Amino acid sequence: MHSTVLLVAGVVATTVVVPEVVWDLTDGAVGGGVLPLVAGAVLLAASLGVWPLGSSQLTARDC
Repeated sequence: MHSTVLLVAGVVATTVVVPEVVWDLTDGAVGGGVLPLVAGAVLLAASLGVWPLGSSQLTARDC
């Protein structure tokens, strides 16, 4: 359970931080509509990157 909480917190933190970094690096030059797209792309990438890892750990524990 503890690792699940840390995993969720890491995905949420990454989803929040990356658009802020993009905003800071471009000095606000990106439009307001681009930041939700960046956040969605980061959330999708983090979810897809974490899902195989999580399922392999679950399988190892169950065996």
